[in-house]
Amino acid sequence: QMREKIREKLYTLSYKNPKDENLKRQLSLVHTANISTIDSFAKKVVSANFEKLDIDPNFRLMEKEESDLLLEDYIEETVDEMFEEDNQDFMNAMSQLAKGDVSTDVVRKVSLIVNKAKNQEYPLKWLADAIDRNYCETEDDFNQKEFVKRFVAQFEKYKEFSDDLWTALNDVEENETPTKIMQEIIDKTNSILTKLEAASTYNEYRDAIISYGLQKTVTQTKGYFVDLKEHHNKLLTYIRSFVGTNGKPKYFPSVEDAMEDVNKSQKTANVLLEIAIKSFEKCMNEKKRICAYDFSDIAHFAIDVLCEPGEDGPTASDTAKKMAEGFEEILIDEYQDSNYIQEYMLFALSKGQGINNVFMVGDIKQSIYRFRSAEPKIFLEKLNNFEEENDEHTRIILGKNFRSRPEVIKFTNFIFEEIMIKDVGGINYSDGQKLVQGAENYNESLNNGKEDNKAEIICVPSQDGLSRHEVEANIIARKILNMMDEKTGLKITDEKANKRSLRYNDIVILTRSPKTVVDTYLRVLEEYGIPVYGEKRDGFYESTEIKCILDFLSVIDNPMQDIPLAGVMTSAFYHFDESELGYIRLVQPKDAMYHAVQKYAEEGTDQKLKDKVNAFLESLEDYRDKVKYMSVYEFINYFLDSSRFDLYIRSLPAGAKRILNVDMLKEIAYKYENSSYRSLFNFVRYVNKSIDNDKQIGEASNVHEDDNVVRITSIHQSKGLEYPVVILSNVAPGGRGGSKENNYLVNSDGDIGLDSLDTENKTKTDTLLERYIVETEDEQEKAEELRLLYVAMTRAKEKLVITAIKLAKKIEKKDFKPINNANKKGSILATTDFYQMIAPVLGTEIYDEVPDLIDAESEPDDVDKEFYRVEMYPTIDSYPFVGLVEDESMDDLKLKSDEEITNKIIENFEYKYDYRKEAKLRAKMSVTEIKRRLSGEFTDDDAENLIQDRSAKSKPNFVEQDKDTGLTGADLGNAYHKVFELLDYSMDMTDKSVVKEFLDQLVSENKLTEEERASVKEDKVIEFTTSGIGKRMKAAFDRNELYRERKFLLQVDGDFIEKVQGIETDETMIVQGIIDACFVEDGKYVIVDYKTDKVDKKETLVEEYKNQLNVYEKAVNQITNAEVAEKIIYSVELGEEATV
Repeated sequence: QMREKIREKLYTLSYKNPKDENLKRQLSLVHTANISTIDSFAKKVVSANFEKLDIDPNFRLMEKEESDLLLEDYIEETVDEMFEEDNQDFMNAMSQLAKGDVSTDVVRKVSLIVNKAKNQEYPLKWLADAIDRNYCETEDDFNQKEFVKRFVAQFEKYKEFSDDLWTALNDVEENETPTKIMQEIIDKTNSILTKLEAASTYNEYRDAIISYGLQKTVTQTKGYFVDLKEHHNKLLTYIRSFVGTNGKPKYFPSVEDAMEDVNKSQKTANVLLEIAIKSFEKCMNEKKRICAYDFSDIAHFAIDVLCEPGEDGPTASDTAKKMAEGFEEILIDEYQDSNYIQEYMLFALSKGQGINNVFMVGDIKQSIYRFRSAEPKIFLEKLNNFEEENDEHTRIILGKNFRSRPEVIKFTNFIFEEIMIKDVGGINYSDGQKLVQGAENYNESLNNGKEDNKAEIICVPSQDGLSRHEVEANIIARKILNMMDEKTGLKITDEKANKRSLRYNDIVILTRSPKTVVDTYLRVLEEYGIPVYGEKRDGFYESTEIKCILDFLSVIDNPMQDIPLAGVMTSAFYHFDESELGYIRLVQPKDAMYHAVQKYAEEGTDQKLKDKVNAFLESLEDYRDKVKYMSVYEFINYFLDSSRFDLYIRSLPAGAKRILNVDMLKEIAYKYENSSYRSLFNFVRYVNKSIDNDKQIGEASNVHEDDNVVRITSIHQSKGLEYPVVILSNVAPGGRGGSKENNYLVNSDGDIGLDSLDTENKTKTDTLLERYIVETEDEQEKAEELRLLYVAMTRAKEKLVITAIKLAKKIEKKDFKPINNANKKGSILATTDFYQMIAPVLGTEIYDEVPDLIDAESEPDDVDKEFYRVEMYPTIDSYPFVGLVEDESMDDLKLKSDEEITNKIIENFEYKYDYRKEAKLRAKMSVTEIKRRLSGEFTDDDAENLIQDRSAKSKPNFVEQDKDTGLTGADLGNAYHKVFELLDYSMDMTDKSVVKEFLDQLVSENKLTEEERASVKEDKVIEFTTSGIGKRMKAAFDRNELYRERKFLLQVDGDFIEKVQGIETDETMIVQGIIDACFVEDGKYVIVDYKTDKVDKKETLVEEYKNQLNVYEKAVNQITNAEVAEKIIYSVELGEEATV
C-alpha cells in the first residue's frame, strides 16, 4: 500500500510537471525501492545471511499457534524432568505455585515469561539476567532496587504539600481556639509532618505515611480552619490512595518483611526462569531441526546478523555497516509503534558516525499497539531529547490537521488538554501536541436543518427488559435516521468543497471491542431498515456450523468430554433431543456422559432409543477408525461428504456464507498440515490456541468496501482511516479490571511479581514488588486507553457522536463532577471506561447546567455549547427521530409533458463530447500491447474485445497444447523464462547432469511444475549457457552486474502516445513491463529478451519485437541515466541471438 501511495503521488506530480526528469526517474525506480514491513525486511536480512546464522535458507514461517504449542510442550517436558530430579528449590517453588493443576499454572506463567523475553533483543540473556534480579541481602540492597526507588520517589511528592499545610497549621494555632479533638489532629499533623520532611529512605517514609494515614479528616469549615481542611484532607487523600484506610488497609510492609517476601518470591521466580531457559533452548533446537521459525525468531536472527552485543546495548556489526552503505536514507513510518528489536535493527543500518540519515514519522498520541510489544517510550525519548534546530538531529512538529472540521478539532482539544498529561502517558497535550485547524474547505454555515456539525454526547440510562447494548443500538439507529433525513439531516462537504447529503457509507460505528456488540447492533439497525455491515471478527469460531464441526472433531479425538459430546448428539448429525439425553444420563448419573451412552446401548429400556444410541456409537467408531490413517484435512473432507453436512448448512439462512466458513476451516486444516504437528488431538489444540490468543478470524463476507452501508468496526482497525461521521459507542461499559486481572506477572525489565504464600497458615499476601508491577503496568495501560480514545475521536471528518448508555438506571449530576486538578493523575487512573474520562472534563464547563437526576420519570434535557452538545434522555422513546427513509414511488413522481421529455431525450442523444478522442486515451498500457499496436495487430476498437476475451477465459479450449505435457506455447515460454531467471551461474551449467539436478531442484522447491519441468530440455538450457550471450551474462553475474526480471513503470509523452494510439495530445501515459534481463558491460547496458516463438529465421523475431525492445531501451535510459549499447533477442527455438 505504501509503495502504491508513493507511486500515485509521484505520478500526480509528474503529470503536473511533465518536464521534470527527476520525477520521471523516481517514478521508474519506485518498484525497485526497498519498501516493506519491518518483518519482511528482517526476513530478507536473514535469507541473505543464513550461513552466518547456521540455519537452512529454505526455512518456513511458523504460525504463532504452532510456535506456542511447541513451547508449551517443551515446558511440560521440562517440568516433568525436574519433578524426577531431587531438587528442593524446585519442589518448594511448586508448592508456592500450587493452584489447581500445578502443571497448567506453571505452563501459563512460564509462557508469559518467555513471550516477554522474546520482546527483548537477546531473550536468553534477558532471562539469565532476571535470575536473582531482586534478591536482597541487606537494607542497602533493598533501597537500591528500582521498585523501591519508585515508591520513594512517589513518597517524596507528598512533601510538595508541606509548605501550604505548615502555613495553615500556624494560622490556626495563632488565630483559632481548636477543640480538644481538633488540637489532637493539629499536634499529630505537626509531628508527622516533621518526620515526613526529614524522611529519605523507604522505612522513614513508611513510618510517617502510615501515621498520617491513620489521621482523621478535618471537618470544621470556619475561619482559618478552611485552609487547614483543604490542605490536610488533600494530603490525606493522596496518602490513603497508597496505604488504604483503617477499614481496608493496603499492604505496606516494613523493610524486613518486604525483603523476606521479595526473596521468597525471587526463589520461586528463579525456578520459573530456569524452566523458561531450558524450554526456550529446546524449542529453538526443535525449530532448527524442522526448519521453521516464527516472526519473533526471524527478528532475533536479524539482530544477530546486524548487531554486536555491547554494554550500553547492541552496536552495528560489520555486516550492518556494509549494508548501510547501500541506504542513502532510512524512512520509518508509524514510529510510535516501534519496539527495541526494531529500533536496534534499523539504527544498525544507519550511517552513523556523524551522518544522521534516519527520518522517523509518528504521533505518540496514536500509539495503541502495546499488546503487540510497541514501546512508546522510544518515541518519547526522541521527542523530548530532539530540538527543533540542531546540527545532529531535528524535531519537526506537523501540528496541522487537514482532516477534520473545526468542531471536531475543538472538542478533541477540549477533552485531551485536561486528561492527556505527562504523569499519565509521558506527554502534556498542551505542549505542542494539540491539533491545529489545517483544512480550509469547510463551510461554517453548511447545515441549515436540525442536524449540525457539533460534537454530540448522548447519555441514556439502562432500561428494563433490554440489555445495555440493545438500548444503545436503538439510540444509534435513531440518530442515523435523523442525520440521513433529506430535509433536516446532516449535509457534508465533498472532495470539491460542495455540499451534499449524507450517505450510509459515510457513517462508521466505532467501538473498543466489536465482538461484544456487533450481533445486537446488526439486528437492531436492520430492524430500523438501515443497511449495515459489521464483521464478526471472532464470529468464525462462534458460527453454528464451525462450532458443530469443532465439537465433532473434539469428540472424535476424545469422547470423554461431556459438553462437546452433548453438542454433537443434539446436532443435525444425530438428532437426539434433550429428553433423550436425560434418559441416557439417568443410567449413569455421576460418570462421564460417554460411559452413560455406552451403558444405555447395552441396558437401555427404550428399544427405539437404544437402537439410536447403538447407531450413534457405530458411526462414532467408524469415524475414529478413519481418522487414524487420514490427515486432518482429508478427514474433515471425508466427514463433510459422508454426513452430507454441506447440504444441511446450505439450507440454513445465509447458507452460501456458511459454506464459505467451512471452506475457511478446511484452509486452516490444510495450513495445519504444513506445521510440525499432525494428529487430530493437536489440531484441536491448535484451534483452541487460536481462540486463546484472541486470533480474530472474521466470518466470510460478500460485502464490498464501496457498498452503501453503515460499518461497525474496532478503533484499532480504524487507525489510519477517516470517516465523515464517527459514532463512538459502548463508551460506558465500566469495570475494566487492573493489571493483576490481566495477568501481568512480569514486566519488560525482568521483574517477576508473585504472591507470597504461607503454606503453614494457608495465607496469601501481595508482595511490594508485585504491587509495583501491577501499578506501573496499570499506568501504561491507562495511557494506552487515553491514546485509544484519541484515535477514535480523530477519525471523524465532519461529525463526532458519542453514545453513553449507563449501567445504572439513572444519569446523575455527580457523573459530571469536574476533574480533580489537585490529584489529576489519581482521577485519571481511577477511571474504568471512556465515559468516566470524558464526563468530568465536560463538567468543568457544564456541571452547574446538568440536572441533578435523569431517570425514567424525567424529561429529556440538554446542554448546548459552542462546539459540542450534551443530550440526556430518560428512555429510548424519549429520543426523537424522523422515521424510516422511504424511496419515492413512481406514483409520487411529477412527470413533465411528453413533448418536454422527447426533446430532452433527443438533445441528450445528439450531444457530442468535445474531448471524445482524448476519452480513448489509456492511462496505462503494457509493453506487449504497445508492440501489437505498433505492428498493426489491433487498434482501439479491438481493445475492449481483447479485455473481454481475457476475462472470459484465461485459457480457451482451442489453444493448441503439447500432447505430451499439456502445455500451451505461452506456458512453454513461461517455463523457459522461469529457468533463465533462476539460472544459477555459480554452477557448471554446461554439464548436462548439473543442469538436470538444477531443474529437478526447482521442482522440489515448487518453482517449476512437473509439466513445466518435462517441457524444458537440458540441451536447450546448455545451448543458451554456451552461446555468446550466455557467456557474457555469466561474466556479468560474476561481476554482480546481471539483473533479471526487472519490473518498470515508464512515463511517456504525447509524441509517443500519438505514435501508438494515433491521438494528438499533450497528455502523458504510463507504460509498464518486465525486462527479461539486462547487464552492464564496459559501463553501458545490454538488454536481453528471450523468445520461444516457432520461427525459421531470427530476422522474423527482430521485425516482430523491435518496438518492444525500443521501449525497454527507453525505460533503462530513464531509470539508470545510462546508455544502452545493445538490444539482443535470444531465440530458444533456433538457439541463436539476434541484435535489434
